[in-house]
Amino acid sequence: MAKIKKRKLSWNKSPSPQVVGYKLYWTEGEGVDYDANFVKLGNVTEVVLPDDVKALADINGPIELGIAAIDEVGNESDLITIKLPYQLKVPQAPSELRLDPQKEFHTVQASDSVQNKPELEPKASGQTGATDSRPEQSPPYPWGKVAPTSA
Repeated sequence: MAKIKKRKLSWNKSPSPQVVGYKLYWTEGEGVDYDANFVKLGNVTEVVLPDDVKALADINGPIELGIAAIDEVGNESDLITIKLPYQLKVPQAPSELRLDPQKEFHTVQASDSVQNKPELEPKASGQTGATDSRPEQSPPYPWGKVAPTSA
């Protein structure tokens, strides 16, 4: 699943006592005005994009945002605006992931992979319920345990 970096858009509260909420206007590119797309936000002074304004998730490219205060009868203040290079779309994923074998080998010291592993003591014959309290050690290889060979 892809991820979009969230951004918090915030503004200072209007000092007018009759303000009951705010509207967020937006346009792709430039020129946000009262004829642009908008959403009523309620009496808040911040929103998280794109979580709080789902309609913005369809925009890909720079946007201009505007905030207007609204009073109890629907009058709106002047817009305060901000231009954003904020990308609301994720880039396309890379393709054709491969893991190709190479002719060369990576060399390691045999003692590094064997000698530093603690040995587990086997249970004594006749003991029941006795367990080793040490944590099980992961094998030094990613494909699981190898069956012991008989000598």
